[in-house]
Amino acid sequence: MKATGAYNIVLLLIIFMPMNGIMAQNDLTLRWKTVASLPAGAGQKVQPGLAGAIIGISNENLILAGGANFGDTLPWKGGIKKYHDEIFLMNLHKGSGRWELLETRLPANLAYSACTSIGGSVISIGGEGQAGPLADVFTLTWTPDGLLIETETPLPEKLAPAGAAVIGNKIYVAGGYNPEGASGSLWCADAGSKPLNWQKLPSLPSPLSHALVIAQNDGKENCLFVIGGRNKSGTTSTFYSTVWKYVPSRQRWEPSGELTGAGYVPMGLSAGTGVPVANRYILIIGGDIGKIFNQTEELIARIAGEQDPSEKEKLTAEKNTLLENHPGFTKQVLLLDCQTGLIRRLPDTKLMLPVTTTAVIHEDRILIPSGEIRPGVRTPQVVSATFRIR
Repeated sequence: MKATGAYNIVLLLIIFMPMNGIMAQNDLTLRWKTVASLPAGAGQKVQPGLAGAIIGISNENLILAGGANFGDTLPWKGGIKKYHDEIFLMNLHKGSGRWELLETRLPANLAYSACTSIGGSVISIGGEGQAGPLADVFTLTWTPDGLLIETETPLPEKLAPAGAAVIGNKIYVAGGYNPEGASGSLWCADAGSKPLNWQKLPSLPSPLSHALVIAQNDGKENCLFVIGGRNKSGTTSTFYSTVWKYVPSRQRWEPSGELTGAGYVPMGLSAGTGVPVANRYILIIGGDIGKIFNQTEELIARIAGEQDPSEKEKLTAEKNTLLENHPGFTKQVLLLDCQTGLIRRLPDTKLMLPVTTTAVIHEDRILIPSGEIRPGVRTPQVVSATFRIR
């Protein structure tokens, strides 16, 4: 990643439409930089970073827990994915920008759960451990006496990595993959009723995982937006460009835009991050557009079917070179207008944007802790964007 403190300023015009129908122009300024590297975990000399960690805010504290990495050896060189149970805490109220490694650990080593913040707690739903997808659900709450971890009703389905968002007092969980493959499930539970009672709602139009799942207002009510994602049903994965909106009052899914690239050609996107802004918009930050991912899948399939040892070796070298020269994931930032379904591309950030992580908002800052910056490579840093609307 570029040096800590590097930043760029993105200036764009957003059009808001108040209830009285009068249109006004407002400027949104984003100032990007990297801050606050994670300290080394237990038994580590250096923190390589974590993908798929549980991330959220509890009572003015940013929590990062669990996650997975490959240590010092890349996966195509024999590295084995390691799942973690450490919990890191950053006090956002004090503004110190420093992480603390807590003595408290997660109930198990896990990563890739659906996570979101609700009622002063961070909730982790599902996820993955060494043995595969999980159905476990628990909350993490920072209290004056330290971190409190409480077990909740498990999901009826083992899922990872699904997406989660909150509308009112209801927790929604969409997509992910189960032991059989990508899931189209939509689950919902009322956080005000204990124990949690998970209800299955109308399924997604297509099964998918690694989608961006965010709640935002569409001008009529708060809805659930599922953006992009991917699904592997053959040799290569399909990367989706679709934006789906679940309307709670109608209990149905509706199309709500499409991600496009140059020439307005549909552009698939997965594993990116994003946040709701100004009760109307969603910022879509980074992600994997799938080109190198698909090329790698094709080479893996050819290697598996190749009988000639020398040709197999050649293909393996080609695959490894492709991965080792990966330039990093997209640096693009998109703005989705949830009232119109229109999506515009903002100037790219100069920073390497991580994927397979979760973005959060605290006051005027977007925080994207750790994550994956190239295949198999994590970052211990936090990408931060200070934003202002005027």
